[in-house]
Amino acid sequence: MIIKRKQFLEELQLREQVRRIIKIVKKRKQIQEGSEEQRFRAVIRGLISEQEEAPGEVGRATGIKVLDEEVLQNIVPIFKKYYFQLDNPEKRESFRSHIINAAENLLNTADSGPGPVSATLSEPAVDSGAPIAEQDVSMAVGGGPRDDPMYIPMSAEAPADPEADEQQEFRTGLDDELTPDAETGALRAQTAFKGPDTTIKKAYKDLRGDDAVLFREYLITNLKLHFDTMEEELNMTPEPTTPSYEEEAAEAEPEMPLDAPQDIEMPAEAPPGAPLV
Repeated sequence: MIIKRKQFLEELQLREQVRRIIKIVKKRKQIQEGSEEQRFRAVIRGLISEQEEAPGEVGRATGIKVLDEEVLQNIVPIFKKYYFQLDNPEKRESFRSHIINAAENLLNTADSGPGPVSATLSEPAVDSGAPIAEQDVSMAVGGGPRDDPMYIPMSAEAPADPEADEQQEFRTGLDDELTPDAETGALRAQTAFKGPDTTIKKAYKDLRGDDAVLFREYLITNLKLHFDTMEEELNMTPEPTTPSYEEEAAEAEPEMPLDAPQDIEMPAEAPPGAPLV
């Protein structure tokens, strides 16, 4: 248990350090040679690949293996496709937060399992000798008639919009007040999560103990890391250029033809009765 936890913390620390290094490099105002940055990125990619390949050894925990092979390899490409469709940071941030929140809610629901059966259902009914209509039916403290577990709603009282209930459940734990762009990101996240939610549940339901803990922590952490990577791909530093290239590009731009119509100045309208020229 101590070895697994230590290995888990070391991997998280390494990933955090790699992320910080990349961010520092991106903030450099000037890069003396473009090849230096390329070599540096190659080194970083090598470190990440080495760290990701190392857990593939025999000692890697089952929870991490299941997460890697059955979950992340399937759901990350789906999220990436939807993420790259969003054209501004507000939409993408909303998409990211709703996906991560939904994944956490899904695991919480799986951990809670079915609720215990109410004790009142197993207790024998007390025969008071009075007709049922005249008996005092007790209700839950602080609730109204509709909160009573025996209450059966009429069709008019049933939820009229199942999609609204599904949307509310998907956004549990997040702010309901969203801007139009944030709303777009949230709706796309809800669409993207259909399918991956089943993948996560099927993999998680078989895990117990340390494997379940590692699965949960690695899932949330990796979703955040992969979304960071997606955003970095969208905001890559522009490729270096040269004066020769700029000259060639300028010459290749189409020029306005000589016979292009110019703005024609119309003569002022002559007053009535004036002689024609």
